[in-house]
Amino acid sequence: MPLTDDILLDAETVERVVHRMASEVVEASKGAASLSLVGIRRGGVPISEKLAEEIGRLERRTVEVGTVDIALYRDDAATALPDPKIGPSHIDFDVNGRDVVLVDDV
Repeated sequence: MPLTDDILLDAETVERVVHRMASEVVEASKGAASLSLVGIRRGGVPISEKLAEEIGRLERRTVEVGTVDIALYRDDAATALPDPKIGPSHIDFDVNGRDVVLVDDV
């Protein structure tokens, strides 16, 4: 796929989309009291961080964020990853009884 200079979403639109996603996550989980986000490496991590910031702003509380590397669990791992580079996963909070949202960039 050739690289392009076309801008699909400008910064203002991205912020609006993040706000809308954050609002919908809060609504679906009935608040952020038991909400945690886990970003799937690599592209889901910055999105989960932006979502956590926005949810925190909306709900006036800190939202825990972790990361997970799923390289070994991909359905195409055998063919697409002959020499996979496995990154660390960090979930430094108890997930039991929590609403955990996995965040990816697809």
